[in-house]
Amino acid sequence: MHEHWRRFGRHGDARHDHGTVETENGRPMMEHVRRQFPRLVGTVPGGRQVSLCKDFAHRDPVDGCERSRPGLRILLKEGARIGFRLAGTCMGSATMRINFDAYDPDPQRQEEDAQKFLALLIEAAAGIAKPAEFTGRKRPTVIT
Repeated sequence: MHEHWRRFGRHGDARHDHGTVETENGRPMMEHVRRQFPRLVGTVPGGRQVSLCKDFAHRDPVDGCERSRPGLRILLKEGARIGFRLAGTCMGSATMRINFDAYDPDPQRQEEDAQKFLALLIEAAAGIAKPAEFTGRKRPTVIT
C-alpha cells in the first residue's frame, strides 16, 4: 500500500458519528448547512475551494426507509468531499454522520493518521455545520 501511495498519492477518509441525536435536533443542523450552500461555492474551507454543494437521496438497507434529502455533499477542488447524513431517521432518533475524504500526492503526508491527514476538512465541517451546538456534544460519539 505504501508503494502505491508513493506512486499515485493517498486518498484518506474518516467518519465522525454523532449518535442518538433526536431527529428534531438533526434536521435543523442539516437545514443550517443547506442554507449556506449558495455562499459556500468559491470559498476555501479546509484549504480547498468549494466547487459544488448538493443534496442527495438515500435508501436505508436495514429498515428500507427511503429519504429524498437525508444527506448533503460539499465537493471541493482536487476531489475532496465533506458529506453530512442523518441515518436512522425513521426511528425517531438518528445518527448524524459526517464523512470526509481527500486526496494528497505529497509523500511527506502519506504516513499521517487519517484524522491528522483530514484535520483541515474536519475543522471546516465543524465550522460549517456546528454539530456541538445542534447535538449538545463537544465530540463525536464514534470516530473512524
